Amino acid sequence: MMQRDSVAGYVLPGDSMAVPPPPRPAAIGTRWRRLAVCGTLLTVLSASVAAAQGPVYVASGASVIAIDPETAAVQGAIPVGGTVTRVAASADGSRVFAAMAAAGTVAIVDAATRAVVHHVAVGASVTGLAVTADGATLYASAAGGQLYVVDVASGSVSAPIASGVGDAADLALTADGATLYAASGTVAAIDTATRTVTTTFGLGAVSVEVTPDGATVYVVALTDLFGGGLFVYDATAGHGLVASLGLGMPGPMAMAPDGSRVYVSHAASWVDTGYGAGFFPGRSVFVVDGITRTVVGQIDLGAKPLGRASLETPPNMPDSPSHSPRCATCVVGMKAIDSPD
Repeated sequence: MMQRDSVAGYVLPGDSMAVPPPPRPAAIGTRWRRLAVCGTLLTVLSASVAAAQGPVYVASGASVIAIDPETAAVQGAIPVGGTVTRVAASADGSRVFAAMAAAGTVAIVDAATRAVVHHVAVGASVTGLAVTADGATLYASAAGGQLYVVDVASGSVSAPIASGVGDAADLALTADGATLYAASGTVAAIDTATRTVTTTFGLGAVSVEVTPDGATVYVVALTDLFGGGLFVYDATAGHGLVASLGLGMPGPMAMAPDGSRVYVSHAASWVDTGYGAGFFPGRSVFVVDGITRTVVGQIDLGAKPLGRASLETPPNMPDSPSHSPRCATCVVGMKAIDSPD
């Protein structure tokens, strides 16, 4: 029988997370963490964990839902005034940010009162969100590769940064806030002090994460029509490629807070049976060791592709299915799975 860690948190594929990391295990399977996956066909849920013991915030229609990460019980809904496409939270848990692509705005929410304190107009198709460690500055990606810089306290927006990447960029920020990575078709590394692009790499990029020390950048990229993989770049050596893993048709990823594990959703696989060929929906999450940069596990999400029929929905979970490619506009359910750390 699987043993769960006493301080289990959710590892959530998506744009941000903060999960209390358990001690590094001596061997795979000796310690466990809970993995929460939502969506259809193994696409992922936009979600954020505000603090080590704070709630999980997820997008659900025009609201942000607060969920207890231990019990999966819904704590409450926060209306934000538009359909939410991405959620992020400050490290101290005091602020929650909700991107609304159709409206071109970001709602800044006071987590204590669960009230919207600012509606910030940024740009069309706002998607990616990244917050500085001190919670003072929010970066938001929008159409045309524009990156908007928001002062969280005042809700004011400075002139956008032209990243040169495509629409709906995924964002990752180094712990010191010095470098912002934007991934959409390629990855742009941006010096936040000078607001300039210092280099580009990672052709085909759809998702990006950076280790806590800023030394390693992980990129999920689609290399052709049939799939792609996880690519590892050394930020200390000109962002040169140091490792790559073929993972079929990968989806968005998430990283453990200490950088020891990277979780990559398996969206689909191309299968040719001889009688016909096509994409078969994925049903697993790859677990990659951050030190050896090898796949050390693959978490099976069930006998069926991850869709509505296979999801376990917590009580009182709002039910409003999404048709977004990333299933980020709503919650259709949550499946908690014991995952080797």
